[in-house]
Amino acid sequence: MSYRRIFSVFELVSVKHVAAMLRLGTKYDIGHFRTQALEILHYEHPMTLKDFDKSCTAPRLDYGLDTSTHVLNLALEFSLETVLPSVYLIQLQNTSLVRAVCSIPQRPLSHCISIQESLIDNNMNPPLDKRAQVNCMLGRNKLIFWLNKTLHAHLELVTEAHYNPGCQNRSKCVPERKCLVRGFRFWMNDYDDRPGRLPERWKEPKKHSLCRTCLKSLQVTHAAIQEELWAKLPSFFGLPDWPAPESGD
Repeated sequence: MSYRRIFSVFELVSVKHVAAMLRLGTKYDIGHFRTQALEILHYEHPMTLKDFDKSCTAPRLDYGLDTSTHVLNLALEFSLETVLPSVYLIQLQNTSLVRAVCSIPQRPLSHCISIQESLIDNNMNPPLDKRAQVNCMLGRNKLIFWLNKTLHAHLELVTEAHYNPGCQNRSKCVPERKCLVRGFRFWMNDYDDRPGRLPERWKEPKKHSLCRTCLKSLQVTHAAIQEELWAKLPSFFGLPDWPAPESGD
């Protein structure tokens, strides 16, 4: 990049520093502040599933105590529509449904932003804009509903003979396929108060008895559902569809 870097690409950057760079860069027209802040946010919360998986394994943003709320407020403040879908997703993972329902603030985003820095400094959860909190709850319901409907359809699909003609042990694999599809979690856990990433038994060969060809077919099924879920992610939170890769905020 041709602009002056404040942080190395290998350096974890705190959410507070990114927020400061973005606000100062915007207010005082400091291009390299704003550019690097947006670069970090877009890296951490990209438009493609492949890039999102990469950011999860090699993050650049240092999330402290519940700072997904801080990032969500920041993305709302600057209308970063391509950043918001995965920030909402992380917010769901970090926030129980009970806490989300009980902590809906009656104050606007401007108030939440004005006091969140001092709260984070004191290891307290920053408040979230009421609109965003409602979007989180509605999005959670839409996401879980879509997952349940999709997985139910695939439960029927994986029992059909043509699902994997090369199956080496149909009597053992068919019930095992159904059991493993029920265990697909992706980023949600619909029977727990706290959504999150749980171990999926199908990913651990020693914990299931699928034949090799059935496991490969199940991997393809899982990848297809995950790609479809990612494509629909913005709509769960009332956001526009993902833009073409060459466009952005």
